[in-house]
Amino acid sequence: MANCAVCSEDIAPRTKCPRCGYDNGQLQEVNEIAGYFGSFWGILSFLLIFPPLFMIMPGVFTIVNEILQPVISIRVGGPISLLITLITTFYMFGASKDLHHYTLTQRFKKKPGRHIALWALIFFVVAILLAFLLSFVVVNKDAIVGPEGYPQMEEYGKLTYGGPWHMLLKLAMTGTFVLMFTFFALSAGMMAAHLHGRYMEDRRPDPIFLNEELLIKVVLDTVREQLGNPTNMSTLGMKRLENAGISLNLLQGEKLTAQGGKVVQKEKTWLVCADCWGRVNKIEEKSARLLQSP
Repeated sequence: MANCAVCSEDIAPRTKCPRCGYDNGQLQEVNEIAGYFGSFWGILSFLLIFPPLFMIMPGVFTIVNEILQPVISIRVGGPISLLITLITTFYMFGASKDLHHYTLTQRFKKKPGRHIALWALIFFVVAILLAFLLSFVVVNKDAIVGPEGYPQMEEYGKLTYGGPWHMLLKLAMTGTFVLMFTFFALSAGMMAAHLHGRYMEDRRPDPIFLNEELLIKVVLDTVREQLGNPTNMSTLGMKRLENAGISLNLLQGEKLTAQGGKVVQKEKTWLVCADCWGRVNKIEEKSARLLQSP
């Protein structure tokens, strides 16, 4: 099974959707891996895996450890950073469609959230600030922490090597080291997901929640089918929901013949709610009344 590119209905691959009428046979073949990792940010998100991997290699570990000691534990921070950047890179690739959907549906919210590209910039700036903090502490480590084997270094304005305050500083800087790589990976991944969404927009039709006329038609067809195909049904009002779905007020009327040959008009009003893909999740009868025709 596959999903319709417009309404996400389960259909046979490359066939016309019976629900919205879109012919999925005309879709272009798209390599989503190339669409994501083919951009600069996608390549960068993948390359960010290698710095922590390089740091924990046997020949390099000793040199890096000597530079970062005694303020950062590369033995702890290196493997954790490698694992986080690896997971973040492939998680962002897997979540790129959901992030693009989030971007498209923000216009329907009363208080739209920040754009994904802005979040990428925020994470990037925070990562740069963390890198600056780490660089400052590493460069000035001799002025912050006393030499190993010298107790009572507080008298000289330094932290005692191996003391509680030194261990707290080392824990904080190791955590900062891990967060720096995490935020760099998140920033690159978000920008790659944003560009991947633009890439897919050029090769895929607009989703149904961006086409109100088609969305209303699909919802009305579903309602008529569930209510037994009433012949006289009209729309009284329409409202877009914050989840990009739709709410419809419908009027259903039918003529009845009462005793004595009198014609009576029976009217019902319905409240119908559907999600962003036009899937009806609520049909509620609001009121019913009888009107005697003259």
